[in-house]
Amino acid sequence: MSSDCLNPAAKLLTSAITTSTSVSNESADLTNANFYNSVIKNTDFTGAKLERVNWENSKKLNILEDSK
Repeated sequence: MSSDCLNPAAKLLTSAITTSTSVSNESADLTNANFYNSVIKNTDFTGAKLERVNWENSKKLNILEDSK
């Protein structure tokens, strides 16, 4: 995944995912984030704004997503 097409919040999240065992994105604005072909582990998206997120070919393991 190229970080050139990510918004600042998604860049921070991507960095945290690759360096941490658990990530909280509470209230993060991930609008238009691109997680194409990513592996996302132990991540909490509760309260995050997830509009138009590209999850194509991503692998989500142990993820909590807000049902709003």
